[in-house]
Amino acid sequence: MDNCLSASAPARLFALQALLGQLGSLARARALSDGHWAAAAKLPQATLSRLKKRSDCNLETLVALAAPLQLRVALAEALPREMPAAFGRKEEEKLLALCAAPALDLRAWRAAGPRFFMAGVAMLLACASGMDRPTLLMLAEALYPGMSTPEVFDAWLKSGPVRPARFLPMLRERLDKYPLCSPPMTEPAHAASTSHLGKTYLDALRFLIGRIEEAVRPYAKRLPEPVRMYVAGGTCLAFYVNRRVSDDIDATFSRKIVLPEDLEATYMGADGKPRLLYFDYQYNDTLGLMHQDAHEDSTRFPLPGIDPKLVEIRLLAPLDLAVSKLSRYSEIDQGDIVALAEAGLFTEAQLRARAEDALIDYIGNVDTLKTTIELACGLVRAARRKAARAKKP
Repeated sequence: MDNCLSASAPARLFALQALLGQLGSLARARALSDGHWAAAAKLPQATLSRLKKRSDCNLETLVALAAPLQLRVALAEALPREMPAAFGRKEEEKLLALCAAPALDLRAWRAAGPRFFMAGVAMLLACASGMDRPTLLMLAEALYPGMSTPEVFDAWLKSGPVRPARFLPMLRERLDKYPLCSPPMTEPAHAASTSHLGKTYLDALRFLIGRIEEAVRPYAKRLPEPVRMYVAGGTCLAFYVNRRVSDDIDATFSRKIVLPEDLEATYMGADGKPRLLYFDYQYNDTLGLMHQDAHEDSTRFPLPGIDPKLVEIRLLAPLDLAVSKLSRYSEIDQGDIVALAEAGLFTEAQLRARAEDALIDYIGNVDTLKTTIELACGLVRAARRKAARAKKP
């Protein structure tokens, strides 16, 4: 028997780095530093340090590291990577109902489909902003050990029938409509600085826009000017304030364009687990409050690797980004407006004037929106006072 566990070996349960991470967590829970852990395993500390940069190691080394933690190492065949035999609207509806259930029931998830498939669904939810990421990561691992590693989740994304750009907006709409049926909500972590397969959040964004650029390239000679991509939502917000990073890209274009399918990419989150970024095909800025000059007043955002002569990326101005959040005005939207105001990016008077000007072209319950504008202006006023107090010595 080969006594070397490799990160690419088909019989492994976890990639080496994920396994070392779990063992390290157990060691710290026993108040063992890396030095004390290595000493208890009768190994040089340098060996443990080198392992954290490798993709394979001797079986004897793993056995030695496991012994002080009262664990034993065993080799086992990986569970089969099975997908549902059929996945249509009926199966999708059942899966949505399960994901929107008030509690995560492991037995219900195991009974709902093949364990590899269901673990991938749990991992997909863990990648979505606002979800209970720690609990969903544990659920994914309980269903299929190793699903929270980048390699296994990438394999699930490539082979599975669930398309994040379709499924997650549908689930989000259901959770917004029936909030009592949603899993616990947590504030998502900010963008990670570590990389997965060369991708940080910015790299994932560049990869997705690069695919759009490739779709435009064959028609470059017919274009009198570049296709302008107007970015809104959490992706736009992330470039103005350090509050949150969205898992979906809300954007519209200056030209009618047939977008590539499956615009999605994974990158490593701050917790060392994969996160997902995808393009929201359902986003439409005509369905909410938006100032008439929002596109004209947007800011050009040069992204290295993207040719601005083909695709010119433009971010909504902070003031127009705030106005765009008044129609829905959820708790997340309110928090985003506060974050922009605390950063000093606009005043109460500017928000009021811009929003009221946008109402001219608005068809809908204007009275409700006027009330929302007053509430938002109150938030901005309080946020700017708080920021001013914080600056005082």
